[in-house]
Amino acid sequence: MTRSLDCSRNAPNSVLGKVALILQAFSTDDDELTLSHLSRRSGVSKASVYRLAQELLELGFLERSGASYRLGMRLFEIGARVPRTRVLRECLLPFMHTLHLTTRQTILLTVLQDEEIVFVERVNLYGQAPSLSKLGGHVPLHCSATGKVFMAFGPPELFDRAVRAGLTRLTPNSAVSPVRLRAQIDRVRAEGHAVEYEEVMQGFSSIAVPLYESSGKLVAGLAVTGTLQRADIPRFTRSLLMTKEMIETSRAIA
Repeated sequence: MTRSLDCSRNAPNSVLGKVALILQAFSTDDDELTLSHLSRRSGVSKASVYRLAQELLELGFLERSGASYRLGMRLFEIGARVPRTRVLRECLLPFMHTLHLTTRQTILLTVLQDEEIVFVERVNLYGQAPSLSKLGGHVPLHCSATGKVFMAFGPPELFDRAVRAGLTRLTPNSAVSPVRLRAQIDRVRAEGHAVEYEEVMQGFSSIAVPLYESSGKLVAGLAVTGTLQRADIPRFTRSLLMTKEMIETSRAIA
């Protein structure tokens, strides 16, 4: 899912705030952006974007691509050190590969960020995963299977936060009614896993389970996603639940 930042309403005046808006102007689908695009998406004036971009180039946070800019390797280096995602990825990748071999579907690992889930790792065949699940991509809680898992088993206020943020309709199947969404969350809580049918992208469905630390804290969602037929859902659900049990038994997440 492409997420363009609308920051013009309350763009911060501090230099650091403007830098953050410029860097966040890049969506998961953007390889490069022009100066005009950066200014329009960030809400920062062209002159300020140009001045700050020159400093970001020197620091390695941006790179030049002709007349455009792209995110620099320095950002990747720093992002790879984030403990919350680095440890999860290192611990869970072997289980994700095994689940992928079992299901031959895309396997996604997500974490919670505000009222969205963020994709932090995936295992799939070449060309199998939709662009919305690119690493670093964001999807609203109310549409995604892992988002529903977080609302069912995470902080109680998540449901109200998601409703206040706005239940955006990504497809005709998206749950945009609070009553319908509440019923879905109640079902997820009762069954221990979530299923969404083409709520994020038409033609794609997902099954997800919650993953906990040994202390009992919910830290991630694990999902099987793809062009799933309803007849496939029970088989893939069993595989996903078995993987969750193996992760918990092995105490892979400390």
